[in-house]
Amino acid sequence: MYTPIENMPPNSRVWVYQSNRKLNWDDEKAIAETLKQFCSQWAAHGADLQASFGVYHHRFVMLAVNEEMASPSGCSIDSSTHVIRNLGQQLDIDFFDRNEIPFLQDGDIVTFPLSDLKKLFADGRLNESAITFNSLVATLGEWRAQSQVKVLDCWVKRYLPKVVA
Repeated sequence: MYTPIENMPPNSRVWVYQSNRKLNWDDEKAIAETLKQFCSQWAAHGADLQASFGVYHHRFVMLAVNEEMASPSGCSIDSSTHVIRNLGQQLDIDFFDRNEIPFLQDGDIVTFPLSDLKKLFADGRLNESAITFNSLVATLGEWRAQSQVKVLDCWVKRYLPKVVA
């Protein structure tokens, strides 16, 4: 059963998908229509799931489930992945490429290849205070509180130059 994202409890389980490009208005409209319909009928072993979605920063699509009402099963999670994959094909978007790392720069999201991070930090184009996005959160509350984090406070810090004492 679909519930607006603002009405979902903070402990709702989430899955965050990053778009490989900035979403435009038409993309976001198609995503909203598809995911609202999907969330309205999403079920696990015959039990309706209280579910929602959100589109954030024109780059991230999130699905959320209130597990206190009913937990998603492996099959229901697979069905959600299938919907996201189909949306990607329909809109020519890759939601599954984890090799591009997003950073907030001058109010926009800029992505850099994971393979370039060490060089970007060494060159000073990125630093430990740069803001990146934590798409590995487990709950809606974590997303709300920790979606934007400094490099120094997340896994990206492993790409910072090593300081020799």
